[in-house]
Amino acid sequence: MGKTTLKAWKIDADMQFFAPGGEYDHKGTWGNENGACLIRNGKVKCVTHKGESICSVNDADLDTRFRITDDDGEIYYEGRMTHALADAHDILRPLDDFATPNDGATTLQLWSNVKNDWESVN
Repeated sequence: MGKTTLKAWKIDADMQFFAPGGEYDHKGTWGNENGACLIRNGKVKCVTHKGESICSVNDADLDTRFRITDDDGEIYYEGRMTHALADAHDILRPLDDFATPNDGATTLQLWSNVKNDWESVN
């Protein structure tokens, strides 16, 4: 079976929830070409998809690790995206569709297995 061509992403960890004063846990929030599905504390709060509330790709297809930070390098979220999104011009969807509007986050980074480090996406 080949890799999915769907451009999708999913938040695996909300670092702000564990910070002092963290109000919501956005773990499980996901998105694809149609927008984002906002999850707070395990409950669907906002769906910009066609009524979908369950991520439309299998976890195994989310094979590229990413994290989202602010200008100071503070980590807000960690997650995974499909290879199709990681190789696309709209790779910044998790940042643009979710993290910036919700938290003012500014940077998306991908894990590089070659460098064994995070690399910022511009």
